[in-house]
Amino acid sequence: MKKHLWAVATLLAMAAFGNSTSSWSADAASDAAQVKLQAAAILKLQAAAAGAAGSAVKDIEIKSTAHMVTVVVINNKLNTGAAADREGNAARISASIARLIDGKKGFSQVAAIHVDYVMRPGSDDAKLIQGFDFFKSPAGAFAPNKS
Repeated sequence: MKKHLWAVATLLAMAAFGNSTSSWSADAASDAAQVKLQAAAILKLQAAAAGAAGSAVKDIEIKSTAHMVTVVVINNKLNTGAAADREGNAARISASIARLIDGKKGFSQVAAIHVDYVMRPGSDDAKLIQGFDFFKSPAGAFAPNKS
């Protein structure tokens, strides 16, 4: 009798959980909505990053998710310079992106800005020179990660 009750309880639990929407599914839908809202701002972000990087707009790629904006700086003159110069430049890029996304609905969940410097001699080959992360502080500012 105990085995029978256990089996019934297990089947009922599986049916109940099987019909519920998981929180992951809800988050994925919310994330997709955030990225869709971000799409309209990508060209402005690209132009701002280009200005801060001292690069042509065509040499900047912007990728975004609900939680992170990634800036790829391609074939920049700083690729052959000092790491400290790239770090300062990345901070300017991050600040320009942060100003544009501040208070924008599509970017409300963004917690990080990532900046990559790459050398891309061809159309597909890319060599990472250096990357930087800036994390959103509780005060709302994006600060460099120093770990």
